[in-house]
Amino acid sequence: MKDYSKKGQEDDSIYFDVKAFNGQVDRVISYISKGREIVITGRIAVENYTRKDGTKVVKYVVIMNGFHLCGNKPEAGPETDTAESKVKKSKKTSA
Repeated sequence: MKDYSKKGQEDDSIYFDVKAFNGQVDRVISYISKGREIVITGRIAVENYTRKDGTKVVKYVVIMNGFHLCGNKPEAGPETDTAESKVKKSKKTSA
C-alpha cells in the first residue's frame, strides 16, 4: 500500500487474516500457489481479545465470500507447486 504522505520512505504492507467457511478453503488451496495473485471478496470483522499477559488486542479479519484469480500464473517450481500438483506427485510416489 502506497502512503503518499511519506516521501522517500518504503511502502508499508498491511496483512489481514482471512477466514473461509463451507469448503472455500479446499477450493482456494486447489487454485492458488505461492506468488499467485488473488482478490478476496468478503466483509471485515473485528475481533477483540485479551492475551494472557493482560494486553488487549483488536484484530481486523476478512470473512471471505469468494475469490478471483488475477495476474499471470507464476512458473511452476519447488516453491510454487499447487496443491493439485502435490497430490499428483504423492500419487506417483505411492504407486
